[in-house]
Amino acid sequence: MKHLFQNLLAAGLLLAAPAAQAQLSGLKTINPAGTGANNYLTFTAAVTALNASGVAAGGVTFNVAQGVVFDEVIPALTASGTAAGPIIFQKGGSAGLNPKIQGTGTGTTDAAITLEGADYVQFIGIDVEDKAANTTAPQQLEYGYLLQNGATHNTFSAATVTLNRANTTRTCGVAMLNGGNDQNHFYGLTVQNCAYGYDLEGTTALYDDGTEIGPTPGTTAPVSQLLSIGVPPAGTPGGIAFATYGIYLKSQTNARVFNTDVNGVTGTSGTYGIYSTGTTNSVDVTDCRVHGLSGSGSTGIVMGLYVASGATHRFLRNRSYDIEALGTSGFAAGFDITGGTTNYLANNMVYDVRAVASNAGTSVRAFSFRGGNNYAYHNTVVLTYAATNPANKSGALYMSGGPTVDLRNNIFVNLVSGLTSGGGGIAAAFFKNNTITTSVSAGSNNNIYYAGPPAPEKPIFYGAAVGTTPAALDQTLAQYQTRFAAVEQASLTELPPFVNATTNPHLLAGQPTRAEGGGTPLAATPLPMPTDLDGDTRNATRPDIGADEGSFTPLAARAGVLVDITAGVAPNPAGRGTAPVLYLAGPARVLSLTVTDALGRAVLPAQTVRHAAGSEMLPVSRAAGLAPGLYVLRVREAATGAALSRTFLVE
Repeated sequence: MKHLFQNLLAAGLLLAAPAAQAQLSGLKTINPAGTGANNYLTFTAAVTALNASGVAAGGVTFNVAQGVVFDEVIPALTASGTAAGPIIFQKGGSAGLNPKIQGTGTGTTDAAITLEGADYVQFIGIDVEDKAANTTAPQQLEYGYLLQNGATHNTFSAATVTLNRANTTRTCGVAMLNGGNDQNHFYGLTVQNCAYGYDLEGTTALYDDGTEIGPTPGTTAPVSQLLSIGVPPAGTPGGIAFATYGIYLKSQTNARVFNTDVNGVTGTSGTYGIYSTGTTNSVDVTDCRVHGLSGSGSTGIVMGLYVASGATHRFLRNRSYDIEALGTSGFAAGFDITGGTTNYLANNMVYDVRAVASNAGTSVRAFSFRGGNNYAYHNTVVLTYAATNPANKSGALYMSGGPTVDLRNNIFVNLVSGLTSGGGGIAAAFFKNNTITTSVSAGSNNNIYYAGPPAPEKPIFYGAAVGTTPAALDQTLAQYQTRFAAVEQASLTELPPFVNATTNPHLLAGQPTRAEGGGTPLAATPLPMPTDLDGDTRNATRPDIGADEGSFTPLAARAGVLVDITAGVAPNPAGRGTAPVLYLAGPARVLSLTVTDALGRAVLPAQTVRHAAGSEMLPVSRAAGLAPGLYVLRVREAATGAALSRTFLVE
């Protein structure tokens, strides 16, 4: 009997073994209150079963109970699905709150969800949160979602990841590490309260390919967004001594970031909205908003979108704004391109970039190129802050080193105020750290540059002195076009009629502007732009200048306006006894020149000016004797009566 019992027992075990090791398939549930053979009480139980048994050819789906909080850190998932048979964890049903995972860590690399080389896994509507009871760094989570060591073809969507940025160990909402993590997609995620929003790091030898961040393709909800990234608020326990990033893209090819809102990245040293680095990086960033960035360190740098290196980058239809460096030696940029083989930037808006107290070499570099081969078409860049440091320097367009930049159909306006005469400050439409002109490549044209009435502190172009080469200071467009004689001859100057220069630099519909129809067609360029920032169709032969195509009024349509002559007066203001100079540029014209006071009374005799084609400087010598006050200089074409006026101040 004893032997019979043993034989029966052995047979029973053998019969039971296949069932215990059967691959998981079909529909399962994860519900602490559930019952039955197809229900798991925890994620840990479900993942343990997957790792032990694997997945059947048709895949397996786990419906997770709505609104349930799972107090666990899930073991790493090593099992893989297939394209035809994925592993799916999803919120059960469309209504109700997402289920949430909020475990307690034990060290410095704790992740709520880890995919260790796992493929074809989907987490849909599964939130992660570092719970409030985790008060020490070992207890706190360092990662929300962690993919590593060749995890491929995975999707995380429709969820919120919330960590604790007061954790003294760096926290990352979403991380991919160790390379070979290909075709992973992050759709409709809110990532918040961590040092890095996304930390996506391939290796030098093994890049990641095909990463995507955005809403689910073809939809707009749920939104893709990052909130409250970087250092914790003042007074919060803990601290962060490293750079902070909204999205960090290292060693990534064919990566896409689209329709994503990066809002509220703070730091004390380097603060970045979107950062790309890697010798062969190829990244597209489209239709994103990067804003609410702030750097509080004395020398901290704040960058909306930054390229350190790479093969190809495309930045299309993005907005970079509300970016501030608070330090006395800090600097800020909307875009900063420091490398990369080829970079394309088109239909972007950059505005409200600030470093009001800084006396750094160039405190604000709103649209900055410091390396690479670049194409910049149809961008609108506006600076408007009030500097509190008289030595503050800024450029709507900035270049340093030896990049090449093809500039067409852009608006560069610098309205920075607060600079005093002789204070050392510069607020230029175009600021360059040298006077080399070859950085502006062949074909560059049809741009609008404006920095206010011509003055040494408010030039169209400033080129810094290098060695024995003196600084260049072009206060007028005519001077700038003389310097860059091989390009820019169809470029213009005006203050465009913005809806709001600080908050919305679209152009006001129906307003007269040189931007209307002032661009050059781009069909034959490396980056044709058939639509604008908002998706509006561009005029194929006479596009508008800047990011916004619209129904504006061509300045030429204003009766009596002399539109093909550019004029400027400098110095402005002029000291009493100093004769201001009239700068003229444009085709040959016979003109009359008059000067009146603010009440329209003639103060100087009219004179005839026979302007030859090109640029010239005409001293208004009789104006040296004018009393202090505001005056209007008017240039009128005798043949047509068309005219233009410029004001100047005598102090």
